Amino acid sequence: RADSKDDAFVLVIDPGHGGKDPGALGKKGKEKNINLAVALLAGKYITQKHPDVKIVYTRKKDEFIELDERADIANKSKANLFISIHTNSSTARVVTLSISTSGFSCVLSSNAAAPNIVLTTKFWASFG
Repeated sequence: RADSKDDAFVLVIDPGHGGKDPGALGKKGKEKNINLAVALLAGKYITQKHPDVKIVYTRKKDEFIELDERADIANKSKANLFISIHTNSSTARVVTLSISTSGFSCVLSSNAAAPNIVLTTKFWASFG
């Protein structure tokens, strides 16, 4: 546990896309909206379970934030962890994990009866 708010573990949650950038388009929604809903729920859950973790969002509403601005938010917040949430469209059954010195990417998908509904979730994280 952190002794003070200055020593808190800082988690930056980035709901991918937003505003003029809808991301993947599905029959029932836009990626940007799903990403935002998942990000806000994840942040709320983490705050409830770990009140000593400081949550910073790159966006909390439907607005476009440039990629470099997202990185600036994480850097200025002195983030210990940066998670970018994406829900991409896929028709394939996929499970991949790639790890590099700059972080990792995890892609999960299931083969649903209606391929247009299948979502792939990506989490990119870099450690501070």
